[in-house]
Amino acid sequence: MKKRTIKLILFALVAVMMIPMMAGCGGEKMTVTVGARLGQDYIDYMLDVEHADDESYTIPANDRILLNDVEIEIEYNEGEQISALRAIQEACANHGLDCLTNEEETSMETLKTYSGFTRSVNGEVLVFFWTYTINGVEPTGGRMSTNYVKDGDKVEFILTAASSEDNVDIQGELAEDQATAEQ
Repeated sequence: MKKRTIKLILFALVAVMMIPMMAGCGGEKMTVTVGARLGQDYIDYMLDVEHADDESYTIPANDRILLNDVEIEIEYNEGEQISALRAIQEACANHGLDCLTNEEETSMETLKTYSGFTRSVNGEVLVFFWTYTINGVEPTGGRMSTNYVKDGDKVEFILTAASSEDNVDIQGELAEDQATAEQ
C-alpha cells in the first residue's frame, strides 16, 4: 500500500511540474504598438460652423487621440499570423474601449463611439471610414483582417474621409456593408 501511495504522489508531483512546461509549448508572444486617432478631415467636418450649435457634433479633447501609441503583447501559436484587426481589438480590450467590426469581421466599423459614414458636403459626397497604416505605410490591398503585423510593428488607425469620386472602392465597400446591415 505504501509503495502504491508513494508512486501516486510521485506521479502527481511530476504531472504538476510538467504543466508549466507544457503551457509554454507553442505559445509565442509579440509586442505591437497601436495608436488610434481622429483624422483632421473628420475633426474639421465635426467642427464645421454648420454644426457649431449641435452637441452631437462635439468632440471631447481627450477623444482626438483614442489610443496614444500603446504597446500591447499578443500571444499566438507558432506559425499563426496576427492581423491588424486583431491588434486593434486586443489594444481596445486592454484599454476598455469598444471596438466593433463589420459583420464579416474583416474591418473595424466603430471604435468607442466613432464610426464611418457618408455625407454630402457642399455638393461633394464624403465617405468617412477607418483606415490604418503599418509602420507608416497604408496597405495597398486586403482588409484589416488580411494584413498582418510582426513583432515590433506600429499600427495606427485613423478615422478619415475621402471623396467618393476619389475612392470608388471605399464607397462600394461601405455600400455593401450598409446593405448587409440592413438585411
